[in-house]
Amino acid sequence: MPKQTLKEMLESLNQLGSSENQPETLIYNEGWMLRLILQAAEEGYLPDYFPEKFKWFAEGQLRSPFGRKKGTSYEKNTHADGVVGDITTDDETKSAIELDSNAKHFCVYEAKMFSGLSRGTKNAPDYNQAARTIACMAHTLETAKQPPHKLKSIGFFVIAPQAQINKGMFDAAIDADSIREAVGNRISQFSVDAQVTFMNWQTEWFEPLLEKMVQDESLKCIAWEDLINELTQFKDEINKFYGLCLNYNSRQQDPPSTSLPDSGKFYKISEDKRKDQTVVVCFSGARRSRVYQPGKREKSFLVANECLTPVEVEEGMVVPHSPQVNWKYQYKDDKDDKDQAYTVKVLNTGPCNSRVIKVDNSQDETSFLVPNHFLEEIK
Repeated sequence: MPKQTLKEMLESLNQLGSSENQPETLIYNEGWMLRLILQAAEEGYLPDYFPEKFKWFAEGQLRSPFGRKKGTSYEKNTHADGVVGDITTDDETKSAIELDSNAKHFCVYEAKMFSGLSRGTKNAPDYNQAARTIACMAHTLETAKQPPHKLKSIGFFVIAPQAQINKGMFDAAIDADSIREAVGNRISQFSVDAQVTFMNWQTEWFEPLLEKMVQDESLKCIAWEDLINELTQFKDEINKFYGLCLNYNSRQQDPPSTSLPDSGKFYKISEDKRKDQTVVVCFSGARRSRVYQPGKREKSFLVANECLTPVEVEEGMVVPHSPQVNWKYQYKDDKDDKDQAYTVKVLNTGPCNSRVIKVDNSQDETSFLVPNHFLEEIK
């Protein structure tokens, strides 16, 4: 069966959308909107946003580095709204994405109207959709033996309404540091032996991929409106389709949020379980934020934003420091029976945790994650 052109896709979708025998959202949604954009790009209407020649696949599966064979904390494949590049699908599933042996382009697109990126999985509630997808992309590169620096274009993009982007709905999820921390925390859920394997993968594949995305500015949001404005011949038709998507999906809109807590600031908790505890926010989320108690060796935990009330810094309160890469700090390992403090060097940092390595005449060169507030400055 010959592939439909953009014009034919629009005609077919509008015909289906006018049917009274199904909900309008079955046709007028972000998934079909993305397919229209990808088809427009394939036909050459969006040269500033997509490579000149590419394949695209909707609802493709990206295999996870933390798959079923890796232990009890495994996860299933991740489904991507759209994958673009030098790709094929495997013979077994017909939808799992594989890279060509000489791939030059590999980009993943998530399409949104009013909802945000998903926040986690059953086994990893804080392992958000962006971190999960980028980890899967790194695994895909590893399987194809294609180092990210050899590709001309590689990226993760969220396509959403300009109004949603302006609200900062996706800022926290696509922050490189938060993605790095989420993947590090995911690795820590596995056995010690598995962690060693995953940390090698993290160093050799995940970190170079994330660094290239940051360098190339290919980890970001794109507005539907910007894409539509670049179209010429079909601009009016696709803009009309987009308007119907907004109209029929408006009920999915997240409730308006109040101002988010500020990272690095002090707050008091009002919920019963930890009522009146003073905490510091290390990561601010759309609904919940990750916090810790300053001066206590307790790992960070999540609190609903509405339960956090800002407090003024009083005498005796120590404003938390942010660890710096390549700096050395004192770290006390609670698991050590001798209660010994080590000197460690920071390899990379996140908003709540840092990856460090011991430098005190230790033969163990394995890096590990520690909460930032466990690191004490050397005086």
